[in-house]
Amino acid sequence: MDAEPGPGETPEGGTGSRLDLDPYEVPAQVRTKNMDELRRRGAGVSLDSALGQVPGVNPTWRYGGFQQIRSRGFRAIILNDGRRDDRAAIVNSHPQGGLWSVDRIEVLQGPAAVLYGFGSVGGVVNIVRKTPTETATYEADFAAGGGGLVQAHTGASGPIAGGLTYRIDAGYTRENNFRNHEMTRLEGAFSLGYSPHPKHRLLLRVGINEDRYNNDSGVPTVETSSGDREVPDEIDLSQRFNTPQDFLNYHRRDFELAYDWRIHDVLKFRQRVSYTRDTYDYFSTEGLAYDPAAAPNEVQRTFYFYFHHHWFPLLSQSEFLLDFLTGPISHKAIVAYEFNAMLGAYSDRASNIFDEDIPPIGLGDEYDPAPQIPIIVDGRLRADMFVHSVFAQDHLSFPLGFNLLVGARYDSFTFEARRDQLDPGTDDVTQRGPVDDRQDHLFSYRAGLVYNGVDRFSPYVSWSTGYRPNSGLGISTDLDGDGRPDFDREPEQAQQIEGGLRFNVAERFSLTAAAYGIWKSNVTYSRPMEQIDTAGRVRSHGLEVDATFEPWSWMRANLGYAWTQAQFVEFEVDGTSLADNAPAFVPPHSANAWLSFGPFAGFGVDVGGRFNGTQYGDNQNLIEMPAYALLDAAVWYERGPLRLTVNGTNLTNETDYFVSAIGNQVTPGAPTVVFGQMNLRF
Repeated sequence: MDAEPGPGETPEGGTGSRLDLDPYEVPAQVRTKNMDELRRRGAGVSLDSALGQVPGVNPTWRYGGFQQIRSRGFRAIILNDGRRDDRAAIVNSHPQGGLWSVDRIEVLQGPAAVLYGFGSVGGVVNIVRKTPTETATYEADFAAGGGGLVQAHTGASGPIAGGLTYRIDAGYTRENNFRNHEMTRLEGAFSLGYSPHPKHRLLLRVGINEDRYNNDSGVPTVETSSGDREVPDEIDLSQRFNTPQDFLNYHRRDFELAYDWRIHDVLKFRQRVSYTRDTYDYFSTEGLAYDPAAAPNEVQRTFYFYFHHHWFPLLSQSEFLLDFLTGPISHKAIVAYEFNAMLGAYSDRASNIFDEDIPPIGLGDEYDPAPQIPIIVDGRLRADMFVHSVFAQDHLSFPLGFNLLVGARYDSFTFEARRDQLDPGTDDVTQRGPVDDRQDHLFSYRAGLVYNGVDRFSPYVSWSTGYRPNSGLGISTDLDGDGRPDFDREPEQAQQIEGGLRFNVAERFSLTAAAYGIWKSNVTYSRPMEQIDTAGRVRSHGLEVDATFEPWSWMRANLGYAWTQAQFVEFEVDGTSLADNAPAFVPPHSANAWLSFGPFAGFGVDVGGRFNGTQYGDNQNLIEMPAYALLDAAVWYERGPLRLTVNGTNLTNETDYFVSAIGNQVTPGAPTVVFGQMNLRF
């Protein structure tokens, strides 16, 4: 293993255990994507492009600014250096910040509630940030090209004095794609490390994100004679139908303090406290309709939607790590307490927008007749969340190469919410709504057995459970009309059985493979206008394979494939049974492949691509999103600290494919994009 990780750091592959274990000792699949390699290949611009390199993981964007991730057929959550993003307890999708301060991305697939608590039923995506270094390093990056892409970044790290180190990053990104969907982002990160003594280490982090989007509600579909839905030929996939007023403004501030204390050779204490101010102001045309018989030359825009979310998650993690022997058995264990709170969270609403008529827009028209409308805030949803958690995990190493990992977790979850009416002029509460609450007491477990008696060969089997409270999803709905949020949904429950292996030959060839089955109950799915559907039971099983082959220092091949078979067992929507249907955004087959050559006299080439099989854009399986394969390439030159790269994505110019869907609308994928990069490291 490498040197012991510092405070707030995740060791390579450590997402699968929260212990300083070699990945070959862990009964789970953790896939690691290095950001420098992703950027060289042109996949480091955003989180969805990075995760598109992981088979079995399907990232999608909703309305052009809200990230949603599925792993093994189910929702996965975001971690920041192992710290859960608590927005997942309240909303189904949310904006995601930039990646310039990120070192790598680790993906743990399958339920992980013992390690990371609620929400992690489909898996977790851990965004591991860069940390201060003992040696001085400096970075500068610039990229520009197709899709209106402009990126700039500068970073520095190194010692200050007397055990004090620092890291700073500042970045800018702008995109304006073929649909005139525009995003601008400013991001910054600062971290300060301090080690007054080898046994004591501190880390302070501060982060900032300022994003603006003009939104993208996709293109409408029409019903066919068979009852399915498809995009009509009359629709130009490059035309965006949102009004000029539509916006999403995202503001995020992160603060974190981490402390490590090596109490004894066998005992270590870790403490982390983090606080985030996360707000996003959103107004958008969400509903689109096209009737070729009644109005063949225009698209109807059926409704606006508005909210202004204010989330303030607070987290405290206290961990004791033990490393000891009981006879011939060695132990690496963790015992921890966590406190999560969402204090004073609220979401402002404007009821007047539902009374506004939106004028249609003509097919191919550049002029948009939609007027500016006032947004009169007159309602507020308030929510408070408190979670107390205790968990323990022990990794036992037996003679003859057997390793056993066992863990359990208890979570006490309390959620309170109410709806208030506001005076539009003063924001004063004119009518305080009744408070509704819910409490859940939930247990999660994991167990796994690994054999690594043969060097770099480790088969394993594992069993794990997970849950996701459905309380937060009800803050926007009041189906029974009592004025209270709907909190009658039981928590989403999941369990998984998995078997797999890791194999490595002389660091030249490595293979990881896993077969799994997941069973879930009380699963919820969101629809437009914040409507929630509850499915009885859903199951998923599949196979994942990753291989790396490096026969020579100048050649490397990466291959990945995932087969995912997910279907509803019990699910009824509007009186119609959806049993045996496939959940939305779960392609049964996905794959990626990359070949890297070089450097030869400083020059190198990366050629690769990804494939997604046919998937559905809705749970009713009416919107079929065709299979597609995209070819990407990068040509680069390195000399000393400088690297110059020309990237091309979707080089075959595939245009008839879709990457997301909302309601009866689908979002087209981008055609060929070519851009250049300059990277300096010294």
